[in-house]
Amino acid sequence: MGETVSSASSGLAIAHEPWKEQSIIAALINQGFSKGVASVIPHSNPYYPIRFWLIDNGGHMRVMDGKRILGSELHHQVIACSRWIELQETMDFHIQLAGLNETPTIFRFINFPPQACAREFCVGRYRQQSEVDAALSIVRDCEPRGANELSEHLREIYERIRTIESELRAQKQQAIVVLAVAGLPEDRTLADDLRVLQSLPVRLIVRLCVDDSKVYHHYTELSRRLKEPLEIVGEYFSEAKKIHKHNPWLTYGLTLHRCREMGIGHHLLSMLGQRSLDKEEASIVVGMLFGKEFLANIQQSDHEVNSKQFLSNVTRFNKEQGQTWNPMTRKMEFWVDTKKLQKSYSNKQFFGLLRKNSNTK
Repeated sequence: MGETVSSASSGLAIAHEPWKEQSIIAALINQGFSKGVASVIPHSNPYYPIRFWLIDNGGHMRVMDGKRILGSELHHQVIACSRWIELQETMDFHIQLAGLNETPTIFRFINFPPQACAREFCVGRYRQQSEVDAALSIVRDCEPRGANELSEHLREIYERIRTIESELRAQKQQAIVVLAVAGLPEDRTLADDLRVLQSLPVRLIVRLCVDDSKVYHHYTELSRRLKEPLEIVGEYFSEAKKIHKHNPWLTYGLTLHRCREMGIGHHLLSMLGQRSLDKEEASIVVGMLFGKEFLANIQQSDHEVNSKQFLSNVTRFNKEQGQTWNPMTRKMEFWVDTKKLQKSYSNKQFFGLLRKNSNTK
């Protein structure tokens, strides 16, 4: 894959050379990503060449209802923390990923931080580790204070994206805008500002930093009033509970959550916590987790694709790709629980459409 999608001089991400792509995939696998999901991330640059994170650093972020996951690969501990510390860890992850994947990502605080901190910074544009280190330092030194008014910043982001609108449209690309928020917004014009932003080639994601039904309901209702629905991603443990309720066969590893936060991965990921996937949809998600080798192994079988063959291959790829931490059991487990998968789709000719699904990608 050559650097033909976009120009680095424009401030947008470019497609990776094959050697670079493989290097990124290997690094992501070492960080706990499944092979299939790790492969999706470097491929995303030609489609989403720039990201904006609007960070809620209001005073309510001091509330101690956040969670941190500490420990080694074999022993994890969940401890209470402030919403702000939880969001800091989220930003740390995405800063380092933006640097690794060389995706220009602008982080902007809603409120002016202390004088020693920048209100806005960019990672992924200059391909330098010093850029990542400086960004991590800014996040570490910032403290939450003030209100959570979003409109001013949405208008600023609109103006930024408008300057590259023609290039994005010509390349059939989108900018991703993530609103990392906790409280109810104080802007009366928020819906109007979001509508204006949606007139550009943009995907809007709301990353809720609180497990609060009122806040979730507010953004759900707001989403219904927009031209395109918002992609609403809750905090990790609340999302895991929803997903386990509807699709208990899937281990919702933290890396899957991180992908949803930044708008990467199949759109079915956003459905996992809303309803049970049907047999075709479940096969797509499993294929996305394990990647091309898994799909090729199924397709090249001499016999008909059926649930028994599929489950056998899931078992094999589970072992090959290792385990991830399960927030429901708080143990290391395989990505797919084959017993629960078989129980969920027994007597349904599950996975019969896998060949058709993968051929349409």
